[in-house]
Amino acid sequence: MNFADVTTPSLLEPPPAQDAPVCVLQVGDSAEDAAWLQARIGNAMQVLHCAPHPEAMKAALTPQVVMVVVQFDARQDLEGPVKLAQWLREHQPKLSVLGMGYANTPKVPLAALRGGAQDFLDMAGSVEEQLKPFWSLSMRGSAHVLGSKAAAGQQLGKTVALLGARPGMGVSTLAAHLSAALAQTMGATGPATAKSSALVGLLDLGFPLRDGLMHLGLQSSFHMVDAIQSMHRLDPALLAAALPRHRCGPMVLPWPAQPQIMRDVEPRSMSAMVQRLRAFFAWQVIDLGGLPAHEMVQAVAREADHVWAVCDQSVGGIVSLTEMLSTLPSKPEGAPMCDGVVINRALRGAGMAPEEIARRVAHPLRHVLPQRDLAMLQASSQGQLLSEADAADPYCVQVRQMAASLQADGVAAAPRPQGLLQRCQTWLQRAGGRTP
Repeated sequence: MNFADVTTPSLLEPPPAQDAPVCVLQVGDSAEDAAWLQARIGNAMQVLHCAPHPEAMKAALTPQVVMVVVQFDARQDLEGPVKLAQWLREHQPKLSVLGMGYANTPKVPLAALRGGAQDFLDMAGSVEEQLKPFWSLSMRGSAHVLGSKAAAGQQLGKTVALLGARPGMGVSTLAAHLSAALAQTMGATGPATAKSSALVGLLDLGFPLRDGLMHLGLQSSFHMVDAIQSMHRLDPALLAAALPRHRCGPMVLPWPAQPQIMRDVEPRSMSAMVQRLRAFFAWQVIDLGGLPAHEMVQAVAREADHVWAVCDQSVGGIVSLTEMLSTLPSKPEGAPMCDGVVINRALRGAGMAPEEIARRVAHPLRHVLPQRDLAMLQASSQGQLLSEADAADPYCVQVRQMAASLQADGVAAAPRPQGLLQRCQTWLQRAGGRTP
């Protein structure tokens, strides 16, 4: 079984409202285009199809629809979809509108621009180029429907992925403390409710399995495979009821305890889950330490806003860090996927200095965490995080600085994603034309 394809019996038939609160409506002549889109996004949302006629579109616009994808085909008259997009922008201004088609001729995305589409999905582009405009608009619409903070015009949640050079680098311990620090600094330590707007999620995806749960003293029968299978039904109420929450604030979504259940989870499903959860969590801390599935690690890291590689001063750790960083693909703009390294369990004057390790692997040194194994052991024996037992411990001070740096990056003005007008200019340049 392929969990990326677990859906209701028909991908294109609308399910009962209570089973699929979030849907995308694809408007076009061929249901095959809707099926193509469904295959690209997995079961993150259900793609419904309707004919390109106002009456059919009105009937299909149920409250569960968060975005409309209008098909633009250069082989047909483009004025029809232009008028449909214009009608949507006028009569359904809260709905996100995405144009979809082939941008091998600039008149197609330009027609979408004239119709008022907010972005364009080039069916001939790479998977990453296709999914970026889709997720950007669909998550905005989803957040509005679900009443989350993004509906008020705020940004969707941020993510930080922690990669481990090899098992035993302390990534799970760091992820648990960092998620707790983020939750406390954001005031997300009260009871979790369906209306909470500053929740912090810990995705416990490292190896050994479910170490994050263990560090936080939690148990969970709901796991990542359950979430993937019910991705299109996720909402704040379900998450508040299903996910265990630590007294310091973070909610935890782990792998299942039975590793054989994970075998059929595809990387694209994990990418979709990270994006889906942005509508519900202000921050996701993703523990990928020691996970042997390299394609899974890359797929999840690709969706993160920040990617940090965690290593210690051991020779094995440094060698493994070098090998891991060499296998990570670059971002589309050519920058390294990993933002920098975090040196854990550091002892000044012993082994290679953290600054030298960063120079050796040609990545910025983000943070240095001191060796505090004895203090960690004493705290865990009392069923506490070190930050609960001694908030002034040097390790905890550094983790709070990490949390502060992440929040500062989130508040700072981030580069705006390339909009449809800029995309049209790019496609015109590729076609040898001029920007209008």
